[in-house]
Amino acid sequence: MPDVPAAQRRRRLSSACSATLASVLLIGGLAGCDPADPAPPPSPPPGSSPTPAASTPAPTPTPTPSPSPTSQKEKEEAAIKQAVLDYYAISNKISMDPESDPDLLRQVAAGSLLETDLGAMKEWRAKGWRSTKAVKIRNLEVRSIESRPNRATAVYCIDSTGVDVLDRDGESQVVEGRPNHFPSVATLERIDGRWMPVRERTEGDACDA
Repeated sequence: MPDVPAAQRRRRLSSACSATLASVLLIGGLAGCDPADPAPPPSPPPGSSPTPAASTPAPTPTPTPSPSPTSQKEKEEAAIKQAVLDYYAISNKISMDPESDPDLLRQVAAGSLLETDLGAMKEWRAKGWRSTKAVKIRNLEVRSIESRPNRATAVYCIDSTGVDVLDRDGESQVVEGRPNHFPSVATLERIDGRWMPVRERTEGDACDA
């Protein structure tokens, strides 16, 4: 299928040009704490005989195990992946629906990625362009998570197979020979407690899997 012009590629596949990844909800910690100690039995009133002990002992509460470092990492990775998917869900919506508000991107992206996307969408709106279907994200993996600074890297393959870009007259704007797969690397940062993609570049081997 033909390739999207540079301006279009910035929009529909903006991750292929800049940093990506929508802001991900930062999982601030994992659930799981020991249940509270049972309340002690009431003291007998003065002068009364002690109440005989019950024949059946009360069951001992089973404490909930504390989360392991591995489970914490898994939750972080899940949040980072979801941030990428959230970003592309909004990006697809805006590129396919000319009536949608490009400012929705502010909910899922930040930094240079957001600036690039907003600029590209302004151009798309002026030219009356729209995508015919959503791009897909394949082979999504988290490659690194850094606590200081709060930064992560994710890799994935952007699949634009069957995606066309039409103008107001229904004419395709896709350039002949456009590749259908873009291996991408996204940088995410924690912003206000959420992971958000801030940069994206096209490189790597995520489309080879």
